[in-house]
Amino acid sequence: MLNREKENISIVVFGNRKDYFFTKICIASIRYFYPEVEIFMVKDLLNGYYSTKRLRRVYNVKLLKFDKKYFGWGASKIHFMMRKDMPHKRYLILDSDIIFLGRVLEQLVEKKADFVVAPEHLQPPFSQQQQHIYIDAEKVKKYYPDYEYPGFFFNTGQMIVTPGIIPEALLSPCFNISQYPYYKDWDTFKTVDQSILNSIIPVLMKRGRLTVDKISFMRWSVSYFDEAGEDNINKYLDGNTRLLLHYCGDVRTFELHKMKGKNLLQFFKDQYLQQLSPFGRRINSLQDSVCSYEPVLNFYKWCNGKYLKILQKIKSKNHL
Repeated sequence: MLNREKENISIVVFGNRKDYFFTKICIASIRYFYPEVEIFMVKDLLNGYYSTKRLRRVYNVKLLKFDKKYFGWGASKIHFMMRKDMPHKRYLILDSDIIFLGRVLEQLVEKKADFVVAPEHLQPPFSQQQQHIYIDAEKVKKYYPDYEYPGFFFNTGQMIVTPGIIPEALLSPCFNISQYPYYKDWDTFKTVDQSILNSIIPVLMKRGRLTVDKISFMRWSVSYFDEAGEDNINKYLDGNTRLLLHYCGDVRTFELHKMKGKNLLQFFKDQYLQQLSPFGRRINSLQDSVCSYEPVLNFYKWCNGKYLKILQKIKSKNHL
């Protein structure tokens, strides 16, 4: 057992009602390989309320609370990075649609930088698709004239971060931390938190305000299972594969048999179900079905968005 992962890195999983079936699988996969590592969960309630008490009790997961409950696409990650009240250490932040394939932290603790990312080394000139996924550097320079492409982009679904070191003023062109909707200029920052962080982190690197290390510790599910045998759980039980598998852009449904890597997903789901009583397993199945029902999700998102905008107008009038 590597002890340094408990001391140097904690894990923060960001979830919402829609992906809660996957949040449980994600955390079960972490706990399989790391029974004692500190795990936090951040709940975004924009898509509606959902209970996480059973999961948190079973796997000793701490709920990280904010003064806000509603965030939207990736905004909770930026709010987390801006927090100055967290213990000064590094955190592995994760989207819910990720599973551990082995003891990933072993290689991450060896990297000493403030931020550690899984890089995608692309060569300019960038295609329209690449600019859409990440950034258009010319548009970014309108706000950050000293931006220079560092030789890589990165997906923000899995990163080692150090909260409290990004200056809030640097976010002002693209993110209003106090007002929903938090994102600004969607034309320049099309993929929201990902576009923002691929813009400001290189700027802070250049200014000497933070350090970044790179390591290829993530694979995409859409291509990972192209080779035979990758969906065999026995390949990963010794922990030596040391990868994160990210389902961004792939089929995601609580009906796991419809997904790639269904055997891996079912294995980790079963790890969680084994911790529950027969009644708890029935409630879990019902919760997965109810929380994934699209019309209800869309209704909650619409209602909560309207509520936040009305609340903001009231606050604005009170300040006049």
